[in-house]
Amino acid sequence: MDIGLYQADRLLVCYEIKRPEEIQKIIPRIFTYEKEIDFNKPDRNNQALRKAKYIVKHKPEYFCVVTIGKRYEYQVSFPKGKAFRLTEDMVPWI
Repeated sequence: MDIGLYQADRLLVCYEIKRPEEIQKIIPRIFTYEKEIDFNKPDRNNQALRKAKYIVKHKPEYFCVVTIGKRYEYQVSFPKGKAFRLTEDMVPWI
């Protein structure tokens, strides 16, 4: 992740900064890993898998993908039977 916003040791928000042409590709690809993640699979040259692994490992409350003029914000949850879930939501004023 490019930027992490912490409160003490708790990760509140992860920010991923992308070029405009990259942002529409990576978001749907990250969603494909919500159901399960193979942590043994190499993530080199697979940005979406790398981000998904980071989300599961570090458990942020929010995940944001940002580019010039656009921001995509998601609340992160970890429901039973899934690796994680991203729900479109605004990051609250922290």
